[in-house]
Amino acid sequence: MKMLLLKNKDFKSNIGMFNLFKGIGIVGVIVFHSISSFDFTKLNSYFMSQLLLMVVCLFGGAVMPAFFIISGYGFKKQKYSFARKKVKRILVPYFVMAFVTVVLHFILHFSFFHYFKNALKETVKVAVGFCLALSSNMEFKGIVFYSCGIGWYLIALIGCIILLNLIMNFEGVKPWKYVIIIAIAGVILGYYKIFVFCISQIFTGLFFFYEGYLIKKKKLFQIEWNWLFGLILAITLLINALGVIYRGQMDNIAEGNWNLLIISLFTDGFLAYSILCFFLYLNKFSNNIFKFLKKIGNSSLIVFCIHSVEMKAIPWYLFTQNWKGNPFMGCLILVVMRIIVISVFYFVFCIVHSRLWLTIKRK
Repeated sequence: MKMLLLKNKDFKSNIGMFNLFKGIGIVGVIVFHSISSFDFTKLNSYFMSQLLLMVVCLFGGAVMPAFFIISGYGFKKQKYSFARKKVKRILVPYFVMAFVTVVLHFILHFSFFHYFKNALKETVKVAVGFCLALSSNMEFKGIVFYSCGIGWYLIALIGCIILLNLIMNFEGVKPWKYVIIIAIAGVILGYYKIFVFCISQIFTGLFFFYEGYLIKKKKLFQIEWNWLFGLILAITLLINALGVIYRGQMDNIAEGNWNLLIISLFTDGFLAYSILCFFLYLNKFSNNIFKFLKKIGNSSLIVFCIHSVEMKAIPWYLFTQNWKGNPFMGCLILVVMRIIVISVFYFVFCIVHSRLWLTIKRK
């Protein structure tokens, strides 16, 4: 049986059509970062713990590639001046996020532990992570420098925009060849855990970013979901499952983890595309929950940045390390606390932003 995902007459190509996925995707990222703080192997049911691991690994690895696809979907070849303006618009949130995180990290850690020297030392590690745009924690001469949180995605996005613009502006070249070569280099860099300036994430992210560009160009969201599509999806899930079983981890672009190396880019790319197709199909339906999730998706950049701030600045480990109960309940409590904190931060941001905007208009 064929199921038409998006009819031509009803299809409206714009970034806003991804808001439902972005809303659920951001909530999923928050949940994943909370799950990873608990040890679910302690569950009485071995089957449940392994099932949870498999589901998280299979679909979690495709979430960030899907965000790159969305960004690439809106990509247009631009001249240097226009591309520079777009890069600046992404860099500003990164620097603001870095500043707020560093300041809040020092204040909270000094308040909790009342030890100035240690609070300053740990905060410097966070600041260095932002300066070097570390996508993951990195050890150097026995000192562990902390990652820049989800800020790596913003840096990788900037790199993708610059790289694809350079490639597309060369005359008579086939961009896909360069994209694949660069992506292979990114997988190799990720294998050797080179996290500085998100080079590995830029190179591998370019693969998915270009995929999004091709999807729009070839109108691949306007397709029929038939048995062949389902068969390819099933094979893709099976290949990824074998990778999870073999390596015992999920594909993770931030960590440079690719279970099946270059093959994982293709399987994750197709799985991310399939997930986006499914959520575009869900756009046909309307209810209060979907409307709320779309509002979250519409403010995805702000929520991403706020989540990164609370994740790096607030010492959540004080709660997770001392939790002795059921890991599901602990995870649920942590998610709720994070959502409350993010909501408060978002409310404060909206007030500050509106007042600044009014001040600028008056001037």
